[in-house]
Amino acid sequence: MKKIILFLLIALLLYIAFDLYGEQILSTINSFFEKEPPKSDEELINERIDEFLYCYNSGDFDGAVECFDKKTRNTLKSTLNVTKTALGAFSGCHPIIGMTSSLNYADLFGMSVGMVSDGDLLKFEDRKITLNDSEAYVNAKMLYNTEYYSQEIDDTIIVMKREKGNWYISNIKNK
Repeated sequence: MKKIILFLLIALLLYIAFDLYGEQILSTINSFFEKEPPKSDEELINERIDEFLYCYNSGDFDGAVECFDKKTRNTLKSTLNVTKTALGAFSGCHPIIGMTSSLNYADLFGMSVGMVSDGDLLKFEDRKITLNDSEAYVNAKMLYNTEYYSQEIDDTIIVMKREKGNWYISNIKNK
């Protein structure tokens, strides 16, 4: 008899819970079991290029650099740090103790992007992706626009590399 009463109490509690919170409970259960299908390589590549363009066009230098593969990213950062140190020494802007330098390339980049264009400075149009195992080549038309001039460079190639299940820019060059 105790088992039947316990069973009925549990059933009643479940009925009340589903009556009050049924939609949320079912939504939670569905989201647990339904996972989004993995994105295709083409989707991941286009997302990375779009992220790079968003960061570049908004003046976010560090965000744009993060869109590159690890080797290229480290090379860019090292080159810019050496250049920053050399420019600081050459210009007489010596760092204050505890500071790295008074010249900040990320700030200079953000300032220059904001000064030369109100709209998108850089665009890649007509993208065509060719995939290999660990590399991809994106043929695109690059457009570079400022308030003062517009330049269209055809046959730009964006070289992409796969790293840890995602795609990163390795190089952007003219064909």
